[in-house]
Amino acid sequence: MYVKHKGYFQADKNATSIYSPRNPWAYIRVRNEAHTLRACLYSILPAIQRGVIGYNDCDDGSEEIILEFCEKFPSFIPVKYPHYIDFANPQSEENKLYMYYAYVLKVVPKYEWLVKIDVDHIYEARKLFKSFYLAQKSMGYGVAFTH
Repeated sequence: MYVKHKGYFQADKNATSIYSPRNPWAYIRVRNEAHTLRACLYSILPAIQRGVIGYNDCDDGSEEIILEFCEKFPSFIPVKYPHYIDFANPQSEENKLYMYYAYVLKVVPKYEWLVKIDVDHIYEARKLFKSFYLAQKSMGYGVAFTH
């Protein structure tokens, strides 16, 4: 996977390993978040080398922002969920939120670290990268969440 951007991860040789907690996948979910999406995505770049951006039911320009970002930074992968999510009365399994999450997560290789990114937040990249040093593998599982 080719990383076109630069960041704090370049100062830590351990951050080059795909299995390092200092090189997590960004797990990003989007639905009509154009107002903060671009600022959020660019705020994580100095801390995160790769990611998956799952989106569905966008009609506010979010999809265009995602595709433009992923074209510019190919280590981020866009994943469009083809089904409508119905929180109140899902007609089928595909309309349930957990199916959307699972669909997007399939892009992240098993046993690799990930960090959930909320697109309504703007991140301080230095602090975000430092938070990866807090991650510890225990009992074979390695998932780091930041908020």
